Amino acid sequence: MFTCVKISLQWMVGLGLLLLAGCSQTANNNAVKEVENNLAMAQAAFDYAQFDRALSLLEKTIEQQPDHQMARLMLARTLYQLDQKQAAQKQLRRLLDSEGSEAAQAAYYLGQFQLKADDSASAIKTYSQGLQWATPQSGLIGQLHNGLAVAQLNQQAFDVAVEHFNLALASDPDSATFRSNLALCWLMQGDLERAKSTFSPLLNYQQLSQRVEMNWALLLLAQGKEQQAKHILAKYLTREQLQHDLVQLKAGLPAMTAVANTQ
Repeated sequence: MFTCVKISLQWMVGLGLLLLAGCSQTANNNAVKEVENNLAMAQAAFDYAQFDRALSLLEKTIEQQPDHQMARLMLARTLYQLDQKQAAQKQLRRLLDSEGSEAAQAAYYLGQFQLKADDSASAIKTYSQGLQWATPQSGLIGQLHNGLAVAQLNQQAFDVAVEHFNLALASDPDSATFRSNLALCWLMQGDLERAKSTFSPLLNYQQLSQRVEMNWALLLLAQGKEQQAKHILAKYLTREQLQHDLVQLKAGLPAMTAVANTQ
């Protein structure tokens, strides 16, 4: 009799533990789904420029999961859009220093923000750190080399800039941005022929971004082909802007400053 009771109690305790484990698993699954839903809604809000709503959803997500890397990355980008630049950079720095799954992506955004703030010295450190954690699967190696090259170009470290633009191109030979930036780098060094030969493959592309086309206009101006340059610039500038910018561009050609694209 005693044995039967003992066995029954053990069975009941075991059943209770299984039920508790089941409840715990269900709660975990619900929490994961809630985080995923909040992130999806935050991304949609961000895409529609509803940054306050995105911020609210992301803060709720991080309150639930403080170490969620993607949530912090999205939070940083949202804060930047809300003009909370110091807070945004603090989040990106935290991600970069954590050396986690989003460290390279954090370096990409942080480097861009630093370049926009004319802080090329910090951008060089940021992009270099990001390259330590970028993998071929991330698709970021070329972007980080390109950003690092632009920062070096701003510092007039031409040889280093050429090296990193070439590394960016090696990772993505079809990138119009990387090739255009390398051509611009050669132009800034006064090597017009190398700038032209570097850029020329892009003339076969069906469509180029505004920045790439404007770099081509700059090359045309350097060759003395003002009418062709004006034809390109007229697509993006008013008549008044065109005349003003032409004067500025022609005056600046002997001592150019970097206008390379980081995106």
